[in-house]
Amino acid sequence: MRRQFNTRGDERPIPPSNGGYNNSVPPYNQQYPNGYNQQGYYQPPNEYRKYEGYQRPPQKPKKPFYKKWWFWLLIALGIFILFIAIGVAGSYSDNSDDNVNTEKASGHVTTSKERGNQAKKASSINNEKSDDNSIVVIAKKNYRPNFTDKSWNAANITINSVNIFKVKPYVYDSVSKKKAEGMIVLNVTVKANRDLDSCYPDQGTVITDNGQQQDASLDAISGYTTNWGGEVANGASKTGDVIVPFEKMDDPSAIHSIRFKFHSSYKTDNAEDDNANHEYDITIKLD
Repeated sequence: MRRQFNTRGDERPIPPSNGGYNNSVPPYNQQYPNGYNQQGYYQPPNEYRKYEGYQRPPQKPKKPFYKKWWFWLLIALGIFILFIAIGVAGSYSDNSDDNVNTEKASGHVTTSKERGNQAKKASSINNEKSDDNSIVVIAKKNYRPNFTDKSWNAANITINSVNIFKVKPYVYDSVSKKKAEGMIVLNVTVKANRDLDSCYPDQGTVITDNGQQQDASLDAISGYTTNWGGEVANGASKTGDVIVPFEKMDDPSAIHSIRFKFHSSYKTDNAEDDNANHEYDITIKLD
C-alpha cells in the first residue's frame, strides 16, 4: 500500500487504485459511508466479502403460503374444532328439548295400603256398640287372685287379675275366620331372680273347667299390653296382659277355674342343668 503525507501532517492510507474489486466499483458501505473505519482503513461491506466479485448471493424463491405444511395443519385443526362444536351444540339442543318436555314427579315409600296389607286397627273392649273394630261386651266377671308362683327359683310369677268376658261374636283369626264369643284376660307380672333368655306368658295356653283349651292371641287391643314376653334381666320385672279368645262363652260366671301354662328358661354353660327350663302350670280357682 502506498502512503502519502498531507499538509496537515497526519498519515492516511490510500486504497489500491482498483480498490480490490476486480476493476468494479466498490459498493456502498452503510456502516462506514465514506468507506473508512475509525482507524482510517478502508472497510468494504461484510456481505460482499464472502463472495468473490462481491456479488449478492443467489436468492431461493419463496414458496406460496398455501404450499406450507403449517397452512394445511391449521386447516385440519380448524375442521376438527368445527366438528366438535357442532356435536356439542347438537347435544345441548337435545338436552334442552328433554328439559322442556319433562314434568315434575315425586316418590315415596310404598304404603301398606298400596301393598294390599293395610294395617289392622287395634280393637277395643267396650260395653256399648261402637265401630267394627270394637269388641262389644255383653257380660263380664272380674277376679283378683293375687297369686304368686315361686315353684321355680329363677323367677316369680304373679297373677294380678283374671277378667272373663262374654262378647258379641267377632273374628279373632284372620286366616281361618273363626269367631269368638268370649275371652279371658290375665294380667301377669314376671320378676326375674336371674337373667331369663326366654319367658313368654303372653303366648301361653289357658284351659277352662268346662273343657275348652285356647292359645293366647298377640293381636293388639286398646287398653291392654300385648306381645311383651321375651328376655328379662336379673332383678327386673315385666307386667303385661295375656288375652285368650274362646269360641264358646255362655256365661262368665259358669267358669269356676282355669289352668295357665307357659314356658320359661335361662342360659347356662352346664349341659346337665335340668333346672334351666321350666314349664309353668298354674291353676286358679275363681269361686
